[in-house]
Amino acid sequence: MDNVVFSQIDFGLFMPLLENDDITDISYSNGGKQLWVKTLSKGVYPVHIDGINNEVVEKLAFQCSNVMGKTFNMAHPLLDAESAELRLNFVHESIATNGIALLIRKTPAMIRLNKDKLVKEDYVSVKLHDFLITCVTGHCNILVSGETGSGKTEFIKYLASKIKEDEKIITIEDTLELHLDKIYPDRDIVAMKTNNILMFLLLVCVKTQDGFYYQRFVQQKLFLLFVTQFLQDIISCQQYTQIKHQVFQCVYTHFLNLVKI
Repeated sequence: MDNVVFSQIDFGLFMPLLENDDITDISYSNGGKQLWVKTLSKGVYPVHIDGINNEVVEKLAFQCSNVMGKTFNMAHPLLDAESAELRLNFVHESIATNGIALLIRKTPAMIRLNKDKLVKEDYVSVKLHDFLITCVTGHCNILVSGETGSGKTEFIKYLASKIKEDEKIITIEDTLELHLDKIYPDRDIVAMKTNNILMFLLLVCVKTQDGFYYQRFVQQKLFLLFVTQFLQDIISCQQYTQIKHQVFQCVYTHFLNLVKI
C-alpha cells in the first residue's frame, strides 16, 4: 500500500501502541480479550486498552480494504495491507471463530541491534559475533534461519551494516522489511520485491550466465540479501552460491528439512 494512501487511515485507539518505538508487534483476537504486544525490552505480554473491540478492528479493516480497492468478507476472508514501515494482516470472523483477528507488525527503517545489545542479551557470544563480522567482510555466504518473530530480518540488517560502503547491495524480499536503501540513502543499494517473474529471470540469468540482469547485477561484485518465506524462492536463491557471490539468505525454520543446504 502506498504511504500516501496509508496516511488516510485512522488507527484510532491503536495509535499509542504504534507510536511506541519499543513495540514491534501487536496481536488482537477474541473480541478484545486477547490484545498482546511484543516489545524489544520486555518480550511478549498482554495489554488492555478500553474501547478496542471487534467493531473498532472491523472499521480499521474496512478502511484498509476501501483504500486498497480490495474486498474483505466471507468470500475473501484474508486481508493484507502493507506500507513502508507497517504491515497489517486481518482474518475475517467467518473463519476466525472467536471474532475478527488482527496482527500488526512494525518494520521501521532503522537498525535496532548493536554489538553491546547482542552480547548483553545472549543473542550471540563475542567470539561468534566477531566471527560473523569477519565472514561479512570476507565475502562469505550466510544463511540465517529461525521461527517467525525470532529476529532474522533484524539480524541481517545488522550484518548488512558491516558491508563496506563502496560495495553494491541488492535486497530481494517478498515483504519489504530491510529498508537499507532508506537507512543508507547515499549508498549503492537496489531494493527489489519478489514476484514469479523476477525470481524466474534471476534464476535464468544465473543458469545461463547471460542477459541484461546477469550483466548488470550478477557479474558485478556485490552482496545479495534475500528475505523470503517461499520454498521456490529459497531454491532459486541457492543458485547464487554456485557462482560464488556473497549471499545473505533468510529463511523460515520449517522449510529447512525440505531444502538441501
